[in-house]
Amino acid sequence: MLREFCHFFTSFGSIIDVSLIDPSSRLIILQPISFLNKLDKLFYFSSDDTLVTSHGLVSEAIAETIFDKNASIYMSFLESLCIATKISQEQVNVTIDQCSYYISNVCTHPPLLQCSPTSLHLVHDTNNSLSNFLVIFTAKFLKSYPMAQLDVSRTPHINVTRFCSRSDGLLFELVYLGDIIEFCFPDLDKELLCDVCELIVKKCHEIMNESDILYNFAILCAKNQLKGPCKLQMERHALPFKDKCKYCSVTMSSQDAERIELFNDILAKHKIDEKKILIE
Repeated sequence: MLREFCHFFTSFGSIIDVSLIDPSSRLIILQPISFLNKLDKLFYFSSDDTLVTSHGLVSEAIAETIFDKNASIYMSFLESLCIATKISQEQVNVTIDQCSYYISNVCTHPPLLQCSPTSLHLVHDTNNSLSNFLVIFTAKFLKSYPMAQLDVSRTPHINVTRFCSRSDGLLFELVYLGDIIEFCFPDLDKELLCDVCELIVKKCHEIMNESDILYNFAILCAKNQLKGPCKLQMERHALPFKDKCKYCSVTMSSQDAERIELFNDILAKHKIDEKKILIE
């Protein structure tokens, strides 16, 4: 009876029953407008703390500064919406408070808008948003790859999350570009690149299979380089990429070709469910 009551009044915006979003949550917001207005203070938080503004790392102390004694409630709400995820000291390469959260949307630096030609692209249906992908992926990847950490050694763009290894330096950058999610890799040892890329693909499958969103993996076609920097529509090759492309064959280095072949092998091994494939 209580559930039906909460569902009914949530539909009118009178309350927010968070369990309708996250079944494990027991939060019910009785004053949605004032609650959400206060939540805005986090996303417009003005601070000299670069861990917050540059890297989206919000400590419990910062949360209490913004939300007072109700900080744990607000942070729990953000976790239920997959806007925040808890981060431990072992998961980041800088000293942080024992209880901290990663919230990518609180970063203030301008976004990166340029694609890398030999990166791995996760492309999804433009009618749906994956704005919380950065946080969800970060939580899943760090849990599955204990040697990985968030890399805060450089000031990133708001839509870029850097992952490093405790022993091997930068592993990859995750770039959120709306309907494209890009994984950019530095020059890694082939075995390490294979392990990391395979785990990325697995985690992407997990995330996408929890939704109804169609998706695919792809690489950029070298033909895009002939169009100049401002391109409204980019040509891509879906992976696994089997056909020959005269533009890619000419412009790709042997190292690029090896990387694409590695992408091909991984996507051939970990295929997308046929019902989930995005056809462009």
